[in-house]
Amino acid sequence: MYVDDKTMNIMGKRVDGSARDELIVRAYADATPSAFTLYEDDGETIAYQRGAARATELSQAFAGNVATVTIAASNGTFQGAAAARDNVVKLSINTPGAPTQVTLNGAALPRFDAREAFDQAEQGWFQESEHLVLAKSGKMNVGETKVFAFEFAQ
Repeated sequence: MYVDDKTMNIMGKRVDGSARDELIVRAYADATPSAFTLYEDDGETIAYQRGAARATELSQAFAGNVATVTIAASNGTFQGAAAARDNVVKLSINTPGAPTQVTLNGAALPRFDAREAFDQAEQGWFQESEHLVLAKSGKMNVGETKVFAFEFAQ
């Protein structure tokens, strides 16, 4: 779990009392597909023992010149769970070509050439470095599947 300088501890309590609810997925584009399930709860009670939790399957696949990262529709909920949230994919790549396009559920996302412009935009993508591409969806319902497709030059 990544803990930034505004966080007091690994439970996610922030120094300023603010809350962050975006889903940030770090994935490595690999020809061997992989998946895991993210489980979330309120982080404070034992309500998860009574089913108050959310499960979301995350997966990646890389075939031909397209890397795909899928955030499946979430199942379940808990007190304080966001019904919609931003989704950010940080895709590590080791390909000979640069990304040419990123789509979300088949629709092209806007490309940004500067990190500042990417950070200020609701959705889009940005090539952070030779081996890292960032993409974000903007707020979307957690019950909706999000398929990010990263297309690379041949």
